Amino acid sequence: EILGWPKVVASPMPTFHGYARGSHGIFPLPAPATAEILRGVPWRELGIEGELVTPTGAAIIREIATEFGPLPAMRVERIGYGSGKSEFEIPNALRVMIGQETAQQSPGTVAVVETNIDDLNPQFYETAMERLFAAGALDVFLTPIQMKKNRPGTLLSVICEPAGTEAIATVILAETSTLGVRISRWERICLERRWEEVATEFGRIRIKIGERGSSLITASPEYEDCKRAAAAHGVPLRQVYESAAALHRA
Repeated sequence: EILGWPKVVASPMPTFHGYARGSHGIFPLPAPATAEILRGVPWRELGIEGELVTPTGAAIIREIATEFGPLPAMRVERIGYGSGKSEFEIPNALRVMIGQETAQQSPGTVAVVETNIDDLNPQFYETAMERLFAAGALDVFLTPIQMKKNRPGTLLSVICEPAGTEAIATVILAETSTLGVRISRWERICLERRWEEVATEFGRIRIKIGERGSSLITASPEYEDCKRAAAAHGVPLRQVYESAAALHRA
C-alpha cells in the first residue's frame, strides 16, 4: 500500500515437508490452510523440512501477486530483505526487488531465400545483389561451399520480409543460373534503432544508436558519412570515425 500497489510478480512457492503443532494438534506441512489458499499457484521443488510458507504468508502473496514465475525484465532500483528466525538448509529470507518493468521485445519473423550456385560468372553477382536490394532484400551475402562432384560453389542467401519472397525469388531466378530456390522462416530479435548527430571538425556525422528497452546497447558512426567527410577533407577514414565516436561518448 505504501508503494502505491505496484504490479507484483512472485517466484513459485517452494515445497517443504514435515509436521507442525497447531491449536488442533499435529498436522502435516504445508498446513491445510496454506495448501487451500495456494490452490492453482505453481510450486517449485526444494524438499526442505520445516514450514517455509505459513498460512498468513500464503494469504498475503495470493492477494498481492498478479503473476508467479521468474524475475521479469526490469530495471532494479531497490532491494530489501526480511529474515526469519528458523534455520533451514537454505537462507531463511524473503527478498523484494523494486524497479521499473522494461519492455520485452518479441521475436519477429523474416524469410530466408537461398540457392546453391556452381556455374555463374562471378562478375554477375554484383548486379544480382544490387537488384536484390532494390527488390526489398534486408541483407544479401555469399558463402563459399563445396558441392557435389567436389565442385566449389557459392551459397547465395537473401534475408527479406516474408511478404517479399516472390519478388526476391524472381530476381534470383532471372539474374543467376540456378533452377530453384529454398525458402525458410526464421525468428529474429533486433535492437530498436534511432539516429543522433555530432558536429566534428570534418562536418556533421550521424551516429546509429541501438537500444533495447531503455538501455543503450551500441552506438556507431555511420560509415557513408565518415567516408564522404574523409574524402572531402583528405584525411584517413578512421580519423573521422574515431573523432565522431569520441564526441558521441563525451
